[in-house]
Amino acid sequence: MKTKTSIALLLTVLLFASGCTSSQIIADIQIGLDAITTLLPILGTLGVPAAIQSDVATYAAATNAAFGKAATILAGPGTDPEKAALIVGSFAGIAKPLVPAQYTSLVTQVAAIAQDVENFLLTLPAAKPATLGTAKTAKTTAWSTSQQTALAKASYTALTNSVTLDKLKH
Repeated sequence: MKTKTSIALLLTVLLFASGCTSSQIIADIQIGLDAITTLLPILGTLGVPAAIQSDVATYAAATNAAFGKAATILAGPGTDPEKAALIVGSFAGIAKPLVPAQYTSLVTQVAAIAQDVENFLLTLPAAKPATLGTAKTAKTTAWSTSQQTALAKASYTALTNSVTLDKLKH
């Protein structure tokens, strides 16, 4: 069985999140990607049934793609609320697999990845609805050179993880 994260729950969390610094948002992407990188050598080496390995690999691939897309979205054009909505959409529908407790390493790493996703989503700026009759301009974060480099590093990590996951399938 799999548990699904509801888009409504994510949006609710985002609406009530206070938001963090832009540096923390980028750090949380890299932390999530690093957790996936840590998982990759574990896959296939534990004597875990193929179906469970497949579920975990599918989860890792989807989460990795969402983190990679988040880095790309953040580096691209658009207002912060527009970017937050696109990022939440990237994570919507990703199902965390249930891994039997006897596979402790997998259970621990999948839980860490899920926590990293939650932490990242909580750092996104909350979308605030505009008041009727007012024309408010939504904020657009300007990334420093070092932050742009960090986003590029996150995109590269996601690409590297993706290549490794593809190799595991064959």
